[in-house]
Amino acid sequence: MCTLYTIGLSPAVGAEMPRPRIVDVDKIVGAALDIADEEGLSAVSMRTVSERLGVVPMALYRHIDNKEDLLNRMADSVLSMLPEMARDLDWRAGLVELFVALRDLMVQHHGMAELMLQRTTGAPTMLRAAETALLAMEADGVSAHQAVTTLAMLQWSTLGAALHGTARAAREANELPPAIASIDAATYPAISRAESEFSEGSRRDQFRDGLEGLLNSVGACVRPA
Repeated sequence: MCTLYTIGLSPAVGAEMPRPRIVDVDKIVGAALDIADEEGLSAVSMRTVSERLGVVPMALYRHIDNKEDLLNRMADSVLSMLPEMARDLDWRAGLVELFVALRDLMVQHHGMAELMLQRTTGAPTMLRAAETALLAMEADGVSAHQAVTTLAMLQWSTLGAALHGTARAAREANELPPAIASIDAATYPAISRAESEFSEGSRRDQFRDGLEGLLNSVGACVRPA
């Protein structure tokens, strides 16, 4: 009877068997983020992540419940990179720095803005930032309604800016959108004169300026609680 041994396919003496790949939550989430950055959020699945790690899909389920659990962990992982909201700054300045950093993170990690639109995360970093901001606004006479409305407006503005920035992230800083670059100055003279303000490099500064304007208007219209 032919066997592996009789046809010369026996393992070499002293040869080491290949060790199984070891995965953990951090490796799984990291691989999922890499896929989202490279191919978009829709490309993330338990199958694609397992292929990226070189393991069978069932190996992931020892650490991750399902795809929904994976997406939540991805969002929490990215948000954990946010700096704490500075307590030594005026609350307006502190919120500007926090949400500019959030926008930058979501532009860097493609798909995170889309992910944040789909779910409300309970990431400790965001909860601590919200608590710090609400306490600071409360101490400055901002009502609970105004304070929560302000945070909501900041979140919506940041998500929109991040989605816009992600779509244009590959462009050079001084590059203009095609529609602006080819505009007829005689037909659209005002747009033509403001052309440089439409460059990709201007977007981040415009976002910061917009946040500052929004928060200054909130401070100017404080109605005591």
